[in-house]
Amino acid sequence: METDREDYRLYVGIDWASTAHRVVSLNAARAVVADQEVAHTGAALAALADELIARAGGRAAAVAVAIEVPRGPVVETLLERGCAVYVLNPKQLDRFRDRYSVAGAKDDRRDAQVLALALITDRAALQRAFPAHRAVARRHKKPSSFWVVGRRLGHTGTAPRAGPQRRPWLGPISPHVATTAVA
Repeated sequence: METDREDYRLYVGIDWASTAHRVVSLNAARAVVADQEVAHTGAALAALADELIARAGGRAAAVAVAIEVPRGPVVETLLERGCAVYVLNPKQLDRFRDRYSVAGAKDDRRDAQVLALALITDRAALQRAFPAHRAVARRHKKPSSFWVVGRRLGHTGTAPRAGPQRRPWLGPISPHVATTAVA
């Protein structure tokens, strides 16, 4: 069951990057609570998660986060802490961005804010991420960040692929994350 908008106290948009992420936090009234850049390191991501939870009154379940990438250290850190993580397709972000700027120029700060606003206005269009079931991770002998709701036979119209699939675009940073199970 999905949490109602009133249950979230903090709406966070993260514009992902390989070295530093732009993070914009909004309250329920859509006012910017924080706008920051966070390094792509384990310590910085852990500190970010702690800071977001503190801003939400110490309740991780009161934090909703929108991000474009559906896996990786940022997503895993937030899910481990109990935050609600929603995934946007980059094309969706492009369309949401058009609402706020006709120029269409990419701007990390604006993108992070648009991601946070999408949580408030269009959450039904986003996919919620959940931690992977441990039995599935054991069966594939590789950690898998999470399952996205709706990725099953019949929803996309295609049959799921069997076995682990190599994800070369993840790069050499974390080879154990580059192989995930596709449901």
